[in-house]
Amino acid sequence: MRLALWASEDDLAAARVRALAEERGHAVIAVTPGALGADATDLASWVLSAADLDACDAHLVRALPSPFVVPAEGEDAAGVARRAFEAQERVQLAHAALAAAEAKGARVVNPCASLPFEGKPSQLGVFSRAGLPVPRTLITSLPLAALRFVDALAAEGVQAIAKPLIGGATAKVIDGAARARLSSLGPAPIILQERVPGDDVRVTLVGGAVLSAVVIPSATLDYRDDPAYLAGHASYRTIELPDATIALALRAAALCAHVVSGVDLKRTDDGRFVLLEANAAPRWLDIEEKTGAPVSEAVLSLLLSRPT
Repeated sequence: MRLALWASEDDLAAARVRALAEERGHAVIAVTPGALGADATDLASWVLSAADLDACDAHLVRALPSPFVVPAEGEDAAGVARRAFEAQERVQLAHAALAAAEAKGARVVNPCASLPFEGKPSQLGVFSRAGLPVPRTLITSLPLAALRFVDALAAEGVQAIAKPLIGGATAKVIDGAARARLSSLGPAPIILQERVPGDDVRVTLVGGAVLSAVVIPSATLDYRDDPAYLAGHASYRTIELPDATIALALRAAALCAHVVSGVDLKRTDDGRFVLLEANAAPRWLDIEEKTGAPVSEAVLSLLLSRPT
């Protein structure tokens, strides 16, 4: 088979899947989202990142072109706006190429149906409507609404945290200084949530099966800020999930149309599990190497299977 690997050049999990595929004699082509530019389609055939995608039987989508641009030193506003528009156009072309691949019967992981759930508001909304246990949440750009939410939690002895609507940045506690800044909030909205104390739990799912469930010990609010995690020295404790929590993780992934997902939960001191989010391109390699969870093999097997 011929596989397309949509990933950044430093994605070690993607590199592991590529190595496993090539060991088994499969051809793998790299689609580097940050290098898109040699692109063409006549709507019947598709070439992206100088790679012919039409011969590909499956696509592993770990990254897509970024819609964001960082102003260069000395660049004027018109230049930034032009590059931002170009970035959006590359995103649209990538989405169209993947939709064309699915229409031709190729396996796309995760499928195009997952794209609307890349943002946290979409995820939190669908989780809430399904009755899943998520933290109390307010998404707002209104200073008064933000302050009322934070103060109402404080009256219960509960801290508030802030998150961006788009992934990447880590969660931050709303302390006194951060609360003062809420008075000048806007026009961009933020996510405010109650802080849920407890263990950080990452559940890695592939094809509707739990491949790994681990606690990630950390002294920080967001384990991604922990120096040990950042240095690659994180430790993981494998845990056995209750049946209801397995069902919760599977439901969260399914609602986001993920066939590969990293579901983040909080386990409270009284044993409850609270759902935080589902990640479409989870980092699994470090967990795999330290716990033996066969995630990469499962992802490759999924790619080599035919869509149902």
